[in-house]
Amino acid sequence: MSDVIYPRADQIRGRLTDMGDGCHEPRLIAHPPFDLLTDGGDGPYRRLRVDVGQTGFFAGREFRTFFQADLLSLQTAVIHAAIPVDIILFDTSLSVDSGTVQLSLYAGGTAAGDWTALPVIRKNTMSVAPVVAPQVSLKTWGTHTGGVLIDVLRLASGKASSVGATQGTERGVGPGQYYYHLTNLSNQTANVIFTGWWEERV
Repeated sequence: MSDVIYPRADQIRGRLTDMGDGCHEPRLIAHPPFDLLTDGGDGPYRRLRVDVGQTGFFAGREFRTFFQADLLSLQTAVIHAAIPVDIILFDTSLSVDSGTVQLSLYAGGTAAGDWTALPVIRKNTMSVAPVVAPQVSLKTWGTHTGGVLIDVLRLASGKASSVGATQGTERGVGPGQYYYHLTNLSNQTANVIFTGWWEERV
């Protein structure tokens, strides 16, 4: 057996494909959805669309924060992260322009004192991005004792330049109460900038 060509309306011909089992079926050409292709979906230069961002970025579930402070010698600033859902922590960065600062991360413990909320900002603020309310909240300038030490990062600046460091690749973080301690270990004032970037899972 072989394929069968048959006439259709308006002088268009159709093809029935030999399926090899004694039957013929109309020939179909698979085409990906147009929104998965560039160049309008059917242009001469179409390619599979590949975006640089994560799905969570376009879904509006990625957020960031920052904190800046001048820490006196041996002073500690505490950042409290209340995390009610699973998150992917993509980045935690620290930079200083003088002195030596140690960042210690604790899980659990006891919080006290007066706290000031830190900003939680959407990573994607494009006009087409959905507006999703963050579930993670951060605050600072209170006090914290106890808890389990789960990470440490120490950063010493040069005399004429600022330096920065990051806690590395992304990690999955479960719900809980987490506390960052930023401690100036030097005998001079240190200007500290702390930043964070995460995705909230659904």
